[in-house]
Amino acid sequence: MEKANHGEESPVGGEDIGAKRFADFELTGKVFVVTGGANKLGLGLAEALVEAGGKVYCIGQTPGPVRKEWRHAQERVVPEGGGSLHYRPHDPSEPDQLQQLIKAIAEESGRLDGLVAAEAYEENELDTPYRARLTVDFTGVVQACTAAAQEMMTRQTRGTIVLVAHLSSMVASRAPLAAVLGSLNAALVQLARDLATRWSPIHPGGGGGGIRVNCLSPGNILMGQTAFEKEPYLKEHWARENAMGRLADISEFKSAVLFLSSKASSFMTGSNLVIDGGRKQQ
Repeated sequence: MEKANHGEESPVGGEDIGAKRFADFELTGKVFVVTGGANKLGLGLAEALVEAGGKVYCIGQTPGPVRKEWRHAQERVVPEGGGSLHYRPHDPSEPDQLQQLIKAIAEESGRLDGLVAAEAYEENELDTPYRARLTVDFTGVVQACTAAAQEMMTRQTRGTIVLVAHLSSMVASRAPLAAVLGSLNAALVQLARDLATRWSPIHPGGGGGGIRVNCLSPGNILMGQTAFEKEPYLKEHWARENAMGRLADISEFKSAVLFLSSKASSFMTGSNLVIDGGRKQQ
């Protein structure tokens, strides 16, 4: 497999394996966009890419820089590591704005190596109207993927796209809006498969392609008490549902997104990585 101008290189062929520890996870010099990255899971995933040396642009609907958790994330950035964290606001009522933002980021940086689409986790409101969920959690993901892939293909970058879904795509639940959220997350898993089939093949003669598309499906996550104010029983109920008997912490998904966004997963596309604390085993 020939090497690309940017992005991932072939994992075989004369490389000095072992010369640098965890070199396959190295993201120094690479540029990423994380949608839904103003706070919570999206921001946590963005931090993982920064820690590996990536230049990461978080796109969010809420004013991320004014939030305490965003300021703390920026304070944790170690400049010597080569990574950096940036923010761009996005209004989901403006359908063309997201594409323009991603295009501007790629032009400003001269490249785009990856996208993490985590829109569904920017706000964890159980009573969010289903129409808003459709607009943000699916339509927004499709727009982000299309815009990112266009920039990667234009620059012949063999990049990565990670769609963040949820375990509800595979198991039933009695939680509020479960039917809507489960169906939407199942759609994201299928979207990753379809986009991988379309974008992962490398076009002959330097025509682009080689974009790996995968899905990350977390189990239930502890993201503050506000998610349980209206349905307090859910916290204990969800904890009992999995083999570990507890909810996940956001930090427990950082290594997964780094794996999917780096050379470490170079032969993986169209897959759904499930991290659920053993929920499916129950």
